[in-house]
Amino acid sequence: MSESPQVALRVAQVGDQLVGYALLQFGAAQPLVPGCDTELRTLYVQSPFQHSGVGSMLLREARSAAHARTGSDGLWLAVYAKNPRAVAFYEKQGLVAMGLTQFMLGGKPHDNHVMATPGR
Repeated sequence: MSESPQVALRVAQVGDQLVGYALLQFGAAQPLVPGCDTELRTLYVQSPFQHSGVGSMLLREARSAAHARTGSDGLWLAVYAKNPRAVAFYEKQGLVAMGLTQFMLGGKPHDNHVMATPGR
């Protein structure tokens, strides 16, 4: 667990091995998700540990960290539109597509779904 005014980091370990992490950015407004300025910047799980519940656990921990910091467990993220496995994971976790945004890579635009959780 790591904390600063702008970020929170949650990690998953098996023994001494880091198997995944979730990185939150606070104060990151997204016009497609009014009223929520907590971004899940990164959710990463090493391949051998995917489909083991680590990603779900990290997302729960990220929402808990958001709630502790802001009073709401709502968050938003951008996920590559051509990554159906990731999109399906987030949908299964209760996130909803709010619209599309683009990022530039190699001088070309790429679509990302902006997804968000309802805050409580």
